[in-house]
Amino acid sequence: MRLWAESSFDQLRLPEEEVFDVKPMKIEVPPFAPIFASVRCSVCGENVMETRVRDGKPICLECAGAEYYVLDGAGISIDKGGT
Repeated sequence: MRLWAESSFDQLRLPEEEVFDVKPMKIEVPPFAPIFASVRCSVCGENVMETRVRDGKPICLECAGAEYYVLDGAGISIDKGGT
């Protein structure tokens, strides 16, 4: 652990120019994302965007069995709803 700590502090002592590549960038701001009202999932009752509908009823991603990203102990993973 001592060696890892020393290595970490060695990295912190490096000049920023050796660690980062800083340069001016021009970015395009994405268009405005509309915000929809929340409604209750017809299966589990979780809040969900009113646009998430199946068979005319609101349904959350998990109850729909859809894939979605989750932050877990391994980082960001893809979860399959209903698993």
